[in-house]
Amino acid sequence: MTTKSTKTSSSKPIPQEAIDTLPDGMTILGWGGDFLNKIDGFKGYCYNEGDRWSCDKYYGNFIGSIYAAPTDSDIVRLNAQCHIPKDKSLETALPVDADERKEYPIYSGFMCYFPSAISAVSHLSWIGNQQHHPDEELHWDMNKSADEKDALGRHMIDEITSSTRAQQIEEATKMAWRSMANLERLLTGKDTYPTK
Repeated sequence: MTTKSTKTSSSKPIPQEAIDTLPDGMTILGWGGDFLNKIDGFKGYCYNEGDRWSCDKYYGNFIGSIYAAPTDSDIVRLNAQCHIPKDKSLETALPVDADERKEYPIYSGFMCYFPSAISAVSHLSWIGNQQHHPDEELHWDMNKSADEKDALGRHMIDEITSSTRAQQIEEATKMAWRSMANLERLLTGKDTYPTK
């Protein structure tokens, strides 16, 4: 049985012709710029109004085109799970709509929940910067130690085998940092693990 999906988060309507001619087994991601994408592009289809679907490797940036990918692909799963608003500001990682911004309580829904953990993780960021770039301003060098998931697993084992509470806290802090780093990479399309 062949399937196709037209689910998209874009507020701009998808032309009926594009829906009717969508190749089987594909899911429409949306108009260019309306969906999250991997930095190295994806294999899928592109549609321009008045034209037909064409297959190639795309980056999904051209605003005047509609993009689709295999329904079981990583990029479809990424956009189905993240629920990032299409009008997210790249500068702030937040929606630009005033009412929608209120659904992201950074202070009361994050900082007030985990003040001690946030303090520990931020200090770890400082330690890492001192290790890799002691003469530079604090910044995340994403090219250094990018194996977030593997490192997270190693720190989990180290926490389990720790003999003191201080060691457990140290490893748990490293786990939290790696987990946030992994999430940030996934949300911004900068994850380094190969697609399945």
